[in-house]
Amino acid sequence: MSWWWKEYDERGKLMYEGNYSNGIKEGYNKTYKNGIIQSEGKYTNGRLSGSWKYYDENGKMIRIQNYEDYD
Repeated sequence: MSWWWKEYDERGKLMYEGNYSNGIKEGYNKTYKNGIIQSEGKYTNGRLSGSWKYYDENGKMIRIQNYEDYD
């Protein structure tokens, strides 16, 4: 079973959104700090895979990190 999830902090700001499949992170995922995007990329079998983008505290992309693809 697969589902899309979102998690918010105590102030109602989005912290995480992504997909879970059989209880592990799978597929596209984003993380936020104070409602501003911090990272985005893909999980395969619960592990970071492919190209991930990372952002500074203002939401400006600062780097791309490539992870081994587990497909």
